[in-house]
Amino acid sequence: MIPKGGRYLVAMRDPGDVLVSQFHFWNGWFFEAGSVTVEDIAHDLFLNQTLPFNYYRHLQSWWPQRREPHTLMLCYESMLADPQAAVRRIADFIGVPLDGALLQRVLEQSSVEFMRAHARQFDDHLLRDARDAACGLPPGTVGGSKVRAGRAGANTTELSDAVRAQLDAAWQQQIAGPQGLADYAAL
Repeated sequence: MIPKGGRYLVAMRDPGDVLVSQFHFWNGWFFEAGSVTVEDIAHDLFLNQTLPFNYYRHLQSWWPQRREPHTLMLCYESMLADPQAAVRRIADFIGVPLDGALLQRVLEQSSVEFMRAHARQFDDHLLRDARDAACGLPPGTVGGSKVRAGRAGANTTELSDAVRAQLDAAWQQQIAGPQGLADYAAL
């Protein structure tokens, strides 16, 4: 469903971490803060195969494109582990010459610390302001942030064993069989 003829950077991430991140972003943005649990989001949205933004469908759609010259797939965990290598791969992919000064600037401005210090540049304040006005909400209504922890593995502490088991079952059904990837680590 994407426009043809472009070049595509595709970030993959552990589905459990995507769920946790999505929950924290939506909490206070798409629903009243504290009114919905991460388990509600898991059951009603994240694991719902009928919705168009199903993460497993996203993985299924991009995996066959991984070797195409117009696609660069990167894993979030790999980008965290070696941001310099990720920046070099992206620069090469988009054809941008990368000297030491530019590399350092990109590393600095893509860090969690920089994004936190400049949070307004990384949020949806324009949409939030329009939403608040359209809904009659007072200006400055708090919403979820896109910049949170900047780490991987939150699903191991924020999701119940039952939800993680459901995510694993969804992986087996939607990814392992069709794509031949036993688990996220295999991706």
